[in-house]
Amino acid sequence: MGTTVPKPALTDSQRQLVDEHRWLVEMHVKTRVLNRPRSRSGPQKDDLIQEGCLGLIEAVRRFKPERGIPFVAFALPRIQTAVNRIRLSHGLPMHVPHGVVRAVRRGECDRVIPATRTLVEEPASSPCRGHSVASQRRRETVGDRLRAKYERAVWAAVEAEAQERGRRSDRRDVLERLAVHRLLVPAEEHRRSLRKIARETNSSGARVMQYEQRLRERIADVLGHDPQVQRLREVARGRDEGMDTPIDDALHLALAELAEQRFVAVFDCGTPETRRRMVTRLLEASGRRASDLVRTLFAALPRDQQDLLWVESRAMAG
Repeated sequence: MGTTVPKPALTDSQRQLVDEHRWLVEMHVKTRVLNRPRSRSGPQKDDLIQEGCLGLIEAVRRFKPERGIPFVAFALPRIQTAVNRIRLSHGLPMHVPHGVVRAVRRGECDRVIPATRTLVEEPASSPCRGHSVASQRRRETVGDRLRAKYERAVWAAVEAEAQERGRRSDRRDVLERLAVHRLLVPAEEHRRSLRKIARETNSSGARVMQYEQRLRERIADVLGHDPQVQRLREVARGRDEGMDTPIDDALHLALAELAEQRFVAVFDCGTPETRRRMVTRLLEASGRRASDLVRTLFAALPRDQQDLLWVESRAMAG
């Protein structure tokens, strides 16, 4: 048996790409695995997310931006493969595409099931690597930020549209196929046709077309009300580099300020229930920093309010 070459550590830019797309792993595990009753007895959520993150890291290692494929469309199949691997080890049933089933019945396994091979990291001297230290440390550009925002808007639209009441049970499957095979593919010639997606999901062409139109409307609404998107587009139009304009410290601070202003504006105009949800989500997203945030807010209260809040918190804690 040959020895496997150990893989090098991720670069700073690759680590940033992993951190920015952890939500993709959680979204897949939540919507495609844990919501199926027959999978409840299988691996725990943390195990699934861990395997999905390994698939995400593998996708980051192999991703080549120059090919023009959006990272989400490139990474999602590898995340699915990693999660399915641990599900298979627990003896859980897995979905097999109808095309593969038909090919197996016709004895055409070689056409649809590729031969396996040992995965080893390419040596540093290989010309296929082609990444210099400078390219690994490339600063984030306006185009990078806009693409990341567009990808998040796509999946937010999928989630919102899938949560609509009174819809067919296979609605999410159609929406996710539209996202991966059409909305996240920039080149028209590389997009899967609506007719093919309709055949794959046993849906009518009109239904699939309607779903895509709704997704596009939701995406346009999200991006149209995002002040950061507007600022990034203005910067791209006003610089010679266009979308390749690097995001310097000044622009980064300006974008952060716009995000804070947008969040506070929504909070000020929200109902009490909306505010409670926003604060809860903010604390959840803060992670270990939540205690510091709570400490700062508590310290800013008047003494009588602190005493009252302390009594109420004791009562809520039982």
